[in-house]
Amino acid sequence: MDVRGFYLGLISGLFVLGFPPGPAPAGESRSDRSDLNRDGRVDLADLELYSQKRLRTGWRNVDWCDWLSTPRPRDKKLAELRAFVNEDFDCSGGGPSLAVVNSNDAPLRMALAPDHRIYVTDSQVGSVFIYDGALNPVGELQGLDGPLGVAVDPTGNIYVGSQGRQRVEIYDSRGSFVDAWGEGELRMPNDLAFDRDGNLYVLDSGVRRVRVYAPTGASLGTIGRAGRGKGRFGFPVSLLIGPAADGAGAEIEAVYVADQDQGLIHVFALAGSFLRSFGGKPSFGYTSGKFVRLQGLQMDAQGRLHVLDSRVGAIQILSRTGAHIFDYGEYGPNPGQLRLPQDMVILPGGKMAVANHGHGRVEAIPIP
Repeated sequence: MDVRGFYLGLISGLFVLGFPPGPAPAGESRSDRSDLNRDGRVDLADLELYSQKRLRTGWRNVDWCDWLSTPRPRDKKLAELRAFVNEDFDCSGGGPSLAVVNSNDAPLRMALAPDHRIYVTDSQVGSVFIYDGALNPVGELQGLDGPLGVAVDPTGNIYVGSQGRQRVEIYDSRGSFVDAWGEGELRMPNDLAFDRDGNLYVLDSGVRRVRVYAPTGASLGTIGRAGRGKGRFGFPVSLLIGPAADGAGAEIEAVYVADQDQGLIHVFALAGSFLRSFGGKPSFGYTSGKFVRLQGLQMDAQGRLHVLDSRVGAIQILSRTGAHIFDYGEYGPNPGQLRLPQDMVILPGGKMAVANHGHGRVEAIPIP
């Protein structure tokens, strides 16, 4: 073996990456130079350094799972960096290849995916943050323009209402852009939900109506209209799809829309016919069954509505016709207390995950 040639090759390889040769840090073998910034750990900072020096681009522009499967000869020596990529981007399958690099400072809208992961938008950061069932961050879809509503289909595609681009953007489970719907039709896509047939319902707070799209993206029409009174929207902020009585003794799938301006919850059949409204603004202070500042809606397995009031910092449980049952949650600065909560999803096991906007965190509170 030509020893001199071997070391010259090793040294030149290090200079290609932009780092002078030097002694390996403690615990790192000479054949594995994965800790590129020499800070004692292999993490996203090393990946960014590698991307800039070797690939001449930012790490977000690289398909890292493809990089793992087709390595260059020198890349094979970066065992720890490759292990970091495999774990953090889940290249072995089973989850999103989206590394978490930002903090969820202003959680807004939420969605519970079929695999029980929780997706939370943050317009301030420009990301959708992904959490596991224990609320550990496991992914981040970044670089979005004013993300508002979010929903996830059974295949793992992520649908995001973009206020900046005034459309719904669709990304696959690894964060790659797939398609966009509603350009020229939408203004403020504030909340999204699927019905059992896979049709997407987009609550547009800007034009004060719900727009419906087929699974192909074709427009199927609208529900509701701007105005005052029952069945008309002052400022609608959230929606859900769930069962409701049709007025003739039958149970149907329906659209519930929270109207913050009027404090009303409007109920429509999926075809768009108006069924009923209930709630309203209290005349003074807090009143059961009335809402100071309506935000999120959820329906539990018992068919009860959970209605979030962001001003009061509490959740009311109502029947599907608006009868008040009881309240839970409380305003305050401590863990488990709410301040300007924006949305919520029901977790398996009897807890409610809340986008606690005023505290800049997502947390779970027990449902009594």
